[in-house]
Amino acid sequence: MKKRIGLFLACVLCLGLFACDAQTDVDVITYEPETTQHMQPSEESMTQPTILPEIPEETQPQEPIEYIELVYSSAKTRRDNVGNIWMDVLVGFRNVSQEEICLSYSNIDVFADGEHLMTLTDAVCYPVSIEPGETGYYFEQVQADLNENAELTVQMQPNIERANHIVRYPVEDVQVRDSAFGVEIYGMYQSEEDPEGLLVAAVVLYDLDNEPIAVLSDIFSASTKEFILSSDKLPEGLSSQDISSYIAYVYPYEG
Repeated sequence: MKKRIGLFLACVLCLGLFACDAQTDVDVITYEPETTQHMQPSEESMTQPTILPEIPEETQPQEPIEYIELVYSSAKTRRDNVGNIWMDVLVGFRNVSQEEICLSYSNIDVFADGEHLMTLTDAVCYPVSIEPGETGYYFEQVQADLNENAELTVQMQPNIERANHIVRYPVEDVQVRDSAFGVEIYGMYQSEEDPEGLLVAAVVLYDLDNEPIAVLSDIFSASTKEFILSSDKLPEGLSSQDISSYIAYVYPYEG
C-alpha cells in the first residue's frame, strides 16, 4: 500500500513540473496599430517650396569718383626789361564732384618741343580749396633758359584732398589800377569774426577773350583789412584796359 501511494505522488510531481515548463514560454509582445504606422508627408508640406538661404549678389566694382577736370593749361615765355626769359605757367582745374576739395602743393612738368624741360615743384593753387563747380588755378613764374620759339606744353596731376571746411571772407571795393608794373589790385575784406594770423589775397585776372592771364597773390596780416597786389613779372604792356574781369579771394594762410 505504501508503495502505491509513493508511486502516485511521484506521478503528480512530474505532471506539476511539466506544467511549469509549459508556462515559461516567452510572451509575444504586440503593439498598438497606431504606433507602427509609417508617417507620410502631408499634402500641404509637399506643396510648400523649399526655402534656401539668400545668396548675396556680387558687388559690382564702383567707378572711381572724378573730382576735377582740366579747363585751362598754358606755358608762355616773355623777356623782362634786362632781356631775361621768363616762363609763365598757368593750369586750371574745375571741381566736378559734389564735395569740397583741396588742391594741395603739386608738381608741374613742362615740355619744350616734346622734350621734358623742367619740373616745377610744390606749385600753389589759388584758391587752395574749391567748392563744387569752382575752378582753382596753379600759377608759377620761373626764369628759363630756352628757345623763345619752342612749343611749350604742360602736364600735371594735382594732389587732391577732401576739404574739411572752406573758410573765405567777402572781398569788397576791388579796384584794378594801372601802375608801373602793368596793373595793381586794391581791395578790402570783411569779417565779423576778427580773424587772427595771416591771410591770403589772390585775384585771378581774365583778358578780353575771358581767358585767364595771371594770378596776383600775397600774404598779409588779418588785422589789416585792405590789401594791394602787384607784380613786376606781368606781361609787358598789360593795362587795366586789357582786363575784362577778375575773381578775388581772401582766406586763411595754412602754410
